[in-house]
Amino acid sequence: MSTAARPVFGTILVAAAALCWSSAGVLSRLVETGSWTTLFWRSLTSAIFLFLAICVIRRGRVFAAFRTLIGHGLSITLFQTTGSMSFILALMNTTVATALIVMATAPLFAAVFARIFLHEAIRPKTAIATGIAIVGIAIMVSEQLDAGRIFGNAMALVAALSFASMVVAMRRHRDVELIPAVCLSMVVATLIALPIAGAELHVGPRDLLLLTIFGVGEQGLGLLLFVYGVRHIPAVEVALITLIECIMAPIWVWIFIHEEPGPRTLVGAGIVVAAVLINILADLRPARTVTQPTR
Repeated sequence: MSTAARPVFGTILVAAAALCWSSAGVLSRLVETGSWTTLFWRSLTSAIFLFLAICVIRRGRVFAAFRTLIGHGLSITLFQTTGSMSFILALMNTTVATALIVMATAPLFAAVFARIFLHEAIRPKTAIATGIAIVGIAIMVSEQLDAGRIFGNAMALVAALSFASMVVAMRRHRDVELIPAVCLSMVVATLIALPIAGAELHVGPRDLLLLTIFGVGEQGLGLLLFVYGVRHIPAVEVALITLIECIMAPIWVWIFIHEEPGPRTLVGAGIVVAAVLINILADLRPARTVTQPTR
């Protein structure tokens, strides 16, 4: 793949990952299980999916893939485990809208962390697009904010910080096998949720199907696409593109649960779409060629 095509390829993969993740809100509404039961089954099915992906990609050399995690790879596992668990706890303990607006701060944290640890300059167009996108999301969810759900709101903030940290860690340690790192994070989340969920682990066929979709489609496939895309674009732009998740989440709720968005939600979504598209299209513009004067 040419150097010029890599940012476009990375952008497409990260955007596709965000679309997968955007189903979390509607799936968390559809399942009739507790927070820790949801975490257990989502993490377990995601871990199985990612492990099978490693077996296929590495042609059975699974141990060699996981061996690269010793050292810096474990930091990625830690951030992903914390982010994944806190995000589900946020969705289950506060409104989807509140969780989304707090998660929308991730690009700001990613920009700061990337500047400190990676020395990545924040391009003016990205900074402007990020600011516009956050204003749009604030408008989207201003009709539904519930400041009284302290635990859920706090978990959403932890998720935003963890996601930003994970993106920067992935960019910094590109030699680490990322799929084993996120697979291990799902195993850790499963083991943490197991004793807490306890007797509530038994679920019916309907919920098991939904939780499998939650783990394989929303989480597993989303992570697989994400780890291949994140290598090719700056950390702050990765976090900005994933705001697509915040746009699509209320739309899926509208389609599948028939919760119609209010006018401010539609206006805010339009602003976010415009901000993300402006940022992406700026990278797709062909570079100007400078014609050397003839002598």
